[in-house]
Amino acid sequence: MTTHYTTLTALSWMVIFFFAAAKKSITLPRVGIVKFSPEREERIKKEKLFYIVFFTITAFIGLGFFIASAVGIPHSIRTIVGELALVSYELIIAVGLCFVAYWKQIRRFYAYAGFTLAVIVAGLLIDMPEVHPFTITGYQFFATGIVILFTGLFVLARFLKKYPKREGEEYVAR
Repeated sequence: MTTHYTTLTALSWMVIFFFAAAKKSITLPRVGIVKFSPEREERIKKEKLFYIVFFTITAFIGLGFFIASAVGIPHSIRTIVGELALVSYELIIAVGLCFVAYWKQIRRFYAYAGFTLAVIVAGLLIDMPEVHPFTITGYQFFATGIVILFTGLFVLARFLKKYPKREGEEYVAR
């Protein structure tokens, strides 16, 4: 069981390394090519306050759950929360995707949230007593991740086609 968590931890760090390499090779050479409207730049400034408030509230809610679990929760509540824990994580992801869609005005994130909710409902309606509920939830996460991954690759390919690297220019990191 421990090796599964080790593998997931290693995979999460790989994402960070790939992100850093992709930023250096894809984003930074194109800085200055893509122009944003003044309204969007103004909205980005206003978003910072929202994110500070949002993550502060999230931190306090997380702290409350931690304290509640350390102090002790009645067995009946623990059973309900335990069975629905991963579903609640998926709902949080769906709501988070809606927030991102609203604040960044990226419509495909509404589709991601809708797909996540559809997968949650499908997972709740699927009745397979021989399969552990966490396994079904794992498949839900996997399906959602695959859809987001392939959509992201499509958007990246479209971006690279629209904004190719300028010939003769070499980006030097400072």
